[in-house]
Amino acid sequence: MNEYLAKSLDQSEGNHCETIVEHTNNLLKQYSLLKQAYPDIFQNFWLSQDRFNDMTKQVDIRSKDDWRLLEIACSYHDLGKMNLRFQKKVKAGQSFCKGEIPHALLSITMLPIDELQKHYTKDQIIALIFAIKWHHERNFSEIDEKHYEDEIEALKKEFASFDYSKLSFPIPPQEPAKVDSKYLTGNLSHRLSPNYEPKIYDEFVILKGLLNRIDYAASGHYEIESKSRVCLSQNILQEWHKKNPVADWNELQKYTYDHRNESIVVVGQTGLGKTESALRWLDNSKSFFVLPLKSAINSIYDRISGIVFQNKSHENLALLHSDMMAKALSEKFDDEDNFEEFVNEERSWSKQLSVATLDQIFNFVYHYKNYEPKLATLAYAKVVIDEIQMYSPDLLGYLIYGLGEIQKFGGKFEIMTATLPPFLIDLLESNGLEFKQAPHPFLDPKVNHRHKVKVLHKQINSDDIINLDRHQKTLVVCNTVKSATELYSELKQKGVSDVHLIHSRFIRKDRNEREKEILEFGQKENHSSGIWIGTQVVEASLDIDFDMLITELSELCGLFQRMGRCYRKRNYEGKEPNVYVFDGG
Repeated sequence: MNEYLAKSLDQSEGNHCETIVEHTNNLLKQYSLLKQAYPDIFQNFWLSQDRFNDMTKQVDIRSKDDWRLLEIACSYHDLGKMNLRFQKKVKAGQSFCKGEIPHALLSITMLPIDELQKHYTKDQIIALIFAIKWHHERNFSEIDEKHYEDEIEALKKEFASFDYSKLSFPIPPQEPAKVDSKYLTGNLSHRLSPNYEPKIYDEFVILKGLLNRIDYAASGHYEIESKSRVCLSQNILQEWHKKNPVADWNELQKYTYDHRNESIVVVGQTGLGKTESALRWLDNSKSFFVLPLKSAINSIYDRISGIVFQNKSHENLALLHSDMMAKALSEKFDDEDNFEEFVNEERSWSKQLSVATLDQIFNFVYHYKNYEPKLATLAYAKVVIDEIQMYSPDLLGYLIYGLGEIQKFGGKFEIMTATLPPFLIDLLESNGLEFKQAPHPFLDPKVNHRHKVKVLHKQINSDDIINLDRHQKTLVVCNTVKSATELYSELKQKGVSDVHLIHSRFIRKDRNEREKEILEFGQKENHSSGIWIGTQVVEASLDIDFDMLITELSELCGLFQRMGRCYRKRNYEGKEPNVYVFDGG
């Protein structure tokens, strides 16, 4: 028996070449881990596909069959690599061999179609064939049919020499033979379309997407999912009890937990513990926590890492945004290998919970080539959308369309905010999304008079800030970086020493320092005094509590979010206003 190679590894590190048998067995191991961790992927997929029809019995049958289809895809996807041209290429360490047929097209020739027909529908077999055929993006348009047939004939000799005893096939392979055109639905380069083959297409997407993720994990030698699933609200009550022995979940947090198996929309006042309520809703699921600003993401990541995971979060928690490497470098790792493995698993979505920006998660809506692994992962995940009011109209469109696709494939979502524009509910409903909306906004009855507001018909200037400042903790919020920096410079020139500036244009190192400083300064327990001037970067999900807010006028949602950074979790008993809104005159 010949040793057929699947790929060559880095010889400089002492790694040996990986055979087809070894690589396939690695895939089957990852397949088992995924099935064990999230056994209901296909059941939820079909329930969502058929949610308007009473087809429960058919769902049960199909969901079991789909796990077997995925196992077949894992077993067969690389068998075409046993052809001599591929073996010559990989042994020579080359990336191309003249006359080579992409191995995926040869892999599908060994599928036992006759046997598959006894167990699966024509649509399921097509979805399987296309999942294997397109598991790598290759150009099939210029392949000569006669040359393809010759390569299939040549493959028969290698097929007879391959040692199948080391693989456990769900259904044994057949001798290579050209696949009937009715299963290719056209020429070799044909792609399935959601418009023309919608039922086949959706099953193809989830099969191909999961096959890709399993393949990536096997090739990268990491586990496709976190070693253990944990309750994402663990340790929160214990932390609260250190300060208040009788602390308990509030009404909002109980509501989200009671509806953890549904998509929901909740509105709760700032400072009510919406992050903790989201973690209760996520429970022990595959999870994504999406926020609009990197500063808010870093803050939420640190809070979850510290409270939920007791700063031992490397196994379950990931950060996904454009500066994630800088944040990852600040984590503590034993050696360089552990750091590289951690970052690779973050990027591969193998962690249980990922805190991320919209662009890292929802770019699948463009249906670019090889987008399927993202949507297939979201099909068995829960997604929290925080501060939805901060997105521009175009991003909001992508978000709503993406939530529709996630729900269609079996995933769930929670939208939570303190300021929900009513038209968003109309948009969600008009786009066919199904969700449960809480019957009322959640409020803290103990904190019911937090602000006394005064509107001034003028622009903010440095003298106003000096006159209004009471030598407490004062937050000044401007609508532009330019106005914020000008006020900061003027206050410095007028001898105000305890003034700080934060906005989005600082270099990474300086911005990280300022974010850390304002979070520490803005804690209720911190009784320091001073002035912080910033932009809308302070609006979203930052747990800071100032004594006074001086702000330029913005749209109402943004204005309420800014007010949520002043007297965040306490009542205001003073006679003078603690919120000054300058409308620009």
